[in-house]
Amino acid sequence: MFCPKRVMATPKPISPYKKPSTLLGFLLLGVLLIFAIFLGWQTLWLEECSSAKLKPEHLLGAGGVASAMCGWIIAGMITLRNSIRQHTVTTLLQSRLSATYMKYADDLSRHYTEFDKRRRANPALRESATDKVDISALRYILNYFEFIAIGVKRGDLDEETLKDSLRSILRKNVAMSRPWIKAGQVDNPHLYTNLLWLHDRWMADLEREKVAS
Repeated sequence: MFCPKRVMATPKPISPYKKPSTLLGFLLLGVLLIFAIFLGWQTLWLEECSSAKLKPEHLLGAGGVASAMCGWIIAGMITLRNSIRQHTVTTLLQSRLSATYMKYADDLSRHYTEFDKRRRANPALRESATDKVDISALRYILNYFEFIAIGVKRGDLDEETLKDSLRSILRKNVAMSRPWIKAGQVDNPHLYTNLLWLHDRWMADLEREKVAS
């Protein structure tokens, strides 16, 4: 279980990786394209008397090889997808079974709820959401979400499963702690950049979903 103690900061921003399933998809497309070109070359362009023209049974054999390769690639894509989803579910389950995570998450939730009550009672409140917050709890939870964001960027975690489970929680924590993160980025520009990237990405998805509905 990932148990961060200090502020997590990557030395440089991480660019989103191509998902392994996407690379396998390109490979599948390449196999199909090559076989289609080969089949067209054999049936449409070659003369019947050409020594390079294959007999029908040989073409069937080539089709069988291409089908076997496509089946292997598709099986690999399914296995990979299921493995990533299982790893994602395990990661989520471990966080729920972690007493430290649950304590810090409950502490932050309670703190933000009380802050919201004070702000509604006094709209002119000049207090920040992270004033008087438990810094250990704040860092732990933000580090956890930074870890999640890195996993999404590298393709190690299933984004849709995480979005369904964590979007509202991540949105709340980033909204409340963004001024604190921004202040920390004065000294470390890369502080929680992956977390902010994931937050903005999921919020853009949310806006598109609202428009579509």
